[in-house]
Amino acid sequence: MSDPAITIIGAGAIGSFLATRLAEAGLATTLVARGARLEQLRARAPALCGGAKGHRGRIDPAPRATGPADILFLCVKAHALREALAANGAANGPGTTVVPLVNGIPFWHFADRPEGERSVPVIDPEGAILAAAGPHAVLGCVTYIAAELTGDGDVLSPTAPRLALGPARAGGPDGRAVAALAARAGIDVERPRDIRSAVWHKLAINLATNPLSALTDTSVGEIAANAELLAIAADIAAEVRALAAAYGFDTGLSAEGLAETMAAANDFSTSMRQDARAGRPLELGAICHAPLALAARAGVAMPVTRSIVHLLAASAPGKVRPAPAPNLEREVA
Repeated sequence: MSDPAITIIGAGAIGSFLATRLAEAGLATTLVARGARLEQLRARAPALCGGAKGHRGRIDPAPRATGPADILFLCVKAHALREALAANGAANGPGTTVVPLVNGIPFWHFADRPEGERSVPVIDPEGAILAAAGPHAVLGCVTYIAAELTGDGDVLSPTAPRLALGPARAGGPDGRAVAALAARAGIDVERPRDIRSAVWHKLAINLATNPLSALTDTSVGEIAANAELLAIAADIAAEVRALAAAYGFDTGLSAEGLAETMAAANDFSTSMRQDARAGRPLELGAICHAPLALAARAGVAMPVTRSIVHLLAASAPGKVRPAPAPNLEREVA
């Protein structure tokens, strides 16, 4: 049986990590990139710092997808998904499994609900992203991969990679084919009973660390080592747990578990801190604004989270101006 056709949209840290691991496993992969990153990839395939043994497979950098993929990985930020899918519609064929590797509340979170109830505030308020991806084609995925791009375009990933996979709705892809690929690439896979519980667990970690790290320009390990910052992170995680409960889920993350997870990250910089330092728009929508909109909809107070997010939006490190915040009142009306 031949290997599946694989396309990865997005050549940032996560997309480049995944492409490199798949190449090392002998799997040919099309990696869609733009601008200077595309030229960098055309000049030299990225190396995986600390793990690469040489590339046995092939990475094909391209400005856009030109044909249907068996497996389509979406590795762009949530605010770029709609444009990325529109520009690469050729990759999403009738038999394609779409795997979004995104942070925060995903556009597919309510895909198992009746039509008309599937939109996600802030991220996909009209349901356009879910419609473009195809509710029947989406495999829910939660990513536990710590990765950074070096100045040379290589990938630094200090921890063991892991994915959680599960159907976004009944009758959707079950994840076995993607799990087999991940295993070949040395990526551990979990198959939780409900993928959305894994979403909320990861959101609690992301929301407790990303805005705070960008606001204070600190690594996750530095937050863990600072009693005052760690207390703020724990308060945010507790607020996310209350929000998850309002929607019928449990983050499964205690204050002690959060502290241990953060301490283990050492000097790792969150994606939001990386973006702030590079002058890129911050990923506030999926990680911050969507949860706050869901909280407003459910009547859940998140005062600590809201304060940190407002402070970050007002003054990001390095005078970075985040992407415009949505009108939460309008989103939840």
